[in-house]
Amino acid sequence: MRQSRFLVLSAALFCGAICSADQWSTSTSGSLLQFNYGSGGNTPQYGVLDLTSSYFRMNYGPASGWGTSILTMPSYWSGGSLFQGTAVVASTQVVGANLVLTVDGTSNSLHTHETITIAPPSGNAITAQVAATTSGTVALDNRPGEAFKPVFLSSMHESPTSWDASSAYVGSTTYGFPSGGWIVSPSPVISGTVFGLLGGTSAWKTNAPAVQITLSSPMQVAGWVTTSSNPNDDNVGLWAASNTVLSSWNYGITVSNAVSLPVPEPGMLGFGAFLLLPFLPRRKG
Repeated sequence: MRQSRFLVLSAALFCGAICSADQWSTSTSGSLLQFNYGSGGNTPQYGVLDLTSSYFRMNYGPASGWGTSILTMPSYWSGGSLFQGTAVVASTQVVGANLVLTVDGTSNSLHTHETITIAPPSGNAITAQVAATTSGTVALDNRPGEAFKPVFLSSMHESPTSWDASSAYVGSTTYGFPSGGWIVSPSPVISGTVFGLLGGTSAWKTNAPAVQITLSSPMQVAGWVTTSSNPNDDNVGLWAASNTVLSSWNYGITVSNAVSLPVPEPGMLGFGAFLLLPFLPRRKG
């Protein structure tokens, strides 16, 4: 009897320590691969990948709104056309404390394989690390600063009162949004390892997240805003650029509640650097 009571008590203590631990869970709704984190009845959603386009969004917690998205598959200009928004297949697994997404997509004859490793959220921030490789070839147009974009941020800024992104930055320099045209022009070339879009609260959105990209090596950064009066449409793009097809690249993403220019920690690539729901016809609110 004593042994039975001891075993029951030990099992209860073990489950109390292990069974209630926060953990990742995933689900699919139509074309959306969603992921949540938590335990018991408290497992808020922290992100989603749109399998029809590879647009990826994360938020920094229950207080966060949804906002800027990340195009994880590369986009490029070829034959006078922009190829952007590649359909993908994805699988997931939990490795240690992290959620790992394996993503594959093909655009024309260019195949891209990616792993997206997402760390548990902490302190009003969530981070991910992306590693990508390509195989195959594609002929790029001669478009300096936008021929090949390995990572692309997509957001909305319609007016000073209606926005998901309050401003852009490259390194320690911030850039406001014109009513239309270049945010960061391809000429002169602006290069860096860190760029992003700040968030905050506007009349349109409460607590829009900030999204930061931290590249493993310097690349050209450029950005464009399209004049628009429809807040349901993304009209802001900010991206890393190459004039050739890259065979591999990697970068970190940090999604946080930052409303002013962050100071990257020295040596941090991404698991400490900002992200969030897919690029669909733009959602209300």
